[in-house]
Amino acid sequence: MTYFAFNILSTTRTIFSGNIRQISLPGVKGKMTLLADHMPLISALTAGHVSAWCDETKESLKVFPIPGGFVEMKNNQCTVFVNDQDDLLSLLLQ
Repeated sequence: MTYFAFNILSTTRTIFSGNIRQISLPGVKGKMTLLADHMPLISALTAGHVSAWCDETKESLKVFPIPGGFVEMKNNQCTVFVNDQDDLLSLLLQ
């Protein structure tokens, strides 16, 4: 299984950084799933949950609520950018 780098960044901190094998995101036109070697992509995200699988087990699933933002996938690096001024993100960081 191929892995890729994944980060969730706010305007003030790194919320998550690590290697994952798959991610599901709440796109403005519906849910999207990205795997390693995905074509370059920039897309807006709505409020919802980002689900990241670190390996092939159910226990490796990490779920992050986000208030919306943007995702960029390029050269096996996926970055989600969110605004940390939103109440939903402050709940995540508690």
